[in-house]
Amino acid sequence: MTVPVRRSDSPRSDGRSGSRSDAVRVVLVYPDLLGTYGDSGNASILAARLRWRGYAVEQVTVLAGGTVPATCDVYVVGGGEDLPQHLAAAELGAPRRQGPVNAPASTAAVADDAAASGGAAVQGDAGIPGTPSPLPPQSGSARPLHRAVEGGAAVLAVCAGLQILGTSFVGPGGVEAEGLGLLDCRTTRGSGRRAVGELVVEPDPADGLPVLTGYENHGGITTVGPSARPAGRVRSGVGNGDGSGTDGAVAGRVYGTYLHGPVLARNPALADLLLSWVLGPLPPLDPGVDAESDELRRERLAAAPSEASRGTPRTSRRRRWTSVGRHLPILGTQTRTISRFASPEAMATDSPVLRRPSDISSEAPPTPPTPPASPTPPASPTPPASPTPATP
Repeated sequence: MTVPVRRSDSPRSDGRSGSRSDAVRVVLVYPDLLGTYGDSGNASILAARLRWRGYAVEQVTVLAGGTVPATCDVYVVGGGEDLPQHLAAAELGAPRRQGPVNAPASTAAVADDAAASGGAAVQGDAGIPGTPSPLPPQSGSARPLHRAVEGGAAVLAVCAGLQILGTSFVGPGGVEAEGLGLLDCRTTRGSGRRAVGELVVEPDPADGLPVLTGYENHGGITTVGPSARPAGRVRSGVGNGDGSGTDGAVAGRVYGTYLHGPVLARNPALADLLLSWVLGPLPPLDPGVDAESDELRRERLAAAPSEASRGTPRTSRRRRWTSVGRHLPILGTQTRTISRFASPEAMATDSPVLRRPSDISSEAPPTPPTPPASPTPPASPTPPASPTPATP
């Protein structure tokens, strides 16, 4: 049975309230640029939890160069390295500004930047000297995430995605770049070791979530401004790393965090929170549906370092979980890929399915030791050459 879609805001401000599809649309944004640590799997988790409740779902994967639609319901932005992060921000309409960014851009400044570039906020080298961008700006739909958020959509942004959605972040070569400004947070480069390892966060009580678990790997320091709130308090790990003992930033229906995992596979309650922001109260699921996620949560929480390590960058040992499959469709879910550069077959995106090591061994069988080589017998001495008689 298909559940009728009843969005929590009616009608949305995108002008399509009378003609919208009944399917809930989940958009995965630039997984070929921002798909680190299986973050693309967050879109699959959202789609699966909708399907299990009887909703019709359309998954939309937008590859680099494709136009991000502004009229969908939930958007997923993952993590990535410095250059892909900067390119993604430029493609999404981050305004270009020369020199260091010391303060968030005003709405007027953003509008001026867009007008100066003919409606597309970023052109050319995207502010990185000597680094041309291969991505053309989004013509006719500049700043699609802004339009989507204004229309009532929810956004999950992880690690680099969190930084992009802030007011500024550090790009390649240490150049400070301007972000999208959807979250009031600013990211600078840390001077110490990278934050690498398990991250445990006690969420804001207002969200009604259990303790969140994930994995972090970043070198940025994020400071949350007054127009946003942290996603939670760090129990173990680093998180924002600014001395506040917090992780992420939240404003309205935009949720940013440093939790990889994928975070929604480890914390399905967070997936349901994002969906409820768009659809209102959700029908309950059978308790057995989350048995494997619950087991994973217990394991990772037990493996996390003690609270005494909070805020100190460190490297942790973690049990290996195996990603099997690539671009695996969810049964009963309509999917489509948007790209101006390649076919879906040529640029399939990661949608990992996580399995326990007890189900699929993640360790290669041990290689038997190589027996020692037999000693090489000494070469027989070469007899001296007979003297050549002199020629008379």
